[in-house]
Amino acid sequence: MARALVILLMSAVLAGCASGPEALMRRHAYEGPRKPGIDLATVFARWAGPNTEQTYICAVDEKSYRITGPISPCPSVVYVPAGPHVFELENRLGFRFGTALITLNTAPGRTYEVRAQFHDAKYTRFGSREMPRGYVLTYRDLAPSFFVGTERPNRPVSADDSD
Repeated sequence: MARALVILLMSAVLAGCASGPEALMRRHAYEGPRKPGIDLATVFARWAGPNTEQTYICAVDEKSYRITGPISPCPSVVYVPAGPHVFELENRLGFRFGTALITLNTAPGRTYEVRAQFHDAKYTRFGSREMPRGYVLTYRDLAPSFFVGTERPNRPVSADDSD
């Protein structure tokens, strides 16, 4: 029974990986009607691959966006209105994981990367950075290992075609 469960879980993981980074979750993290992408800030975390570190955005302003997704338990990209927001991040590497809260004061039309890195067995370092003006987020930015050594086409990630 346990062996069948492991095989089933591995099949689900591999199926999610085969679908590509487009299967990573993206969410509009605000109430009310959908806003155009230019009026929102984009916050993203890298999903490096199934055998490497993975960072997710699991909550924004105390609202959880955790679900069972095809690849990840939480979104890799969230779109928020301008202003201060608290992001709950989760970082995983194998069976190790760490969580942290990061506050960002976002601006419309800007893109921010939130990141985490295991420092040692005791803690994870979390941080953020604002991307340069005009930065265009692509699927290669979200899941770089998916594109390594391949000719897979890359495309921009847009707030106007998510959820």
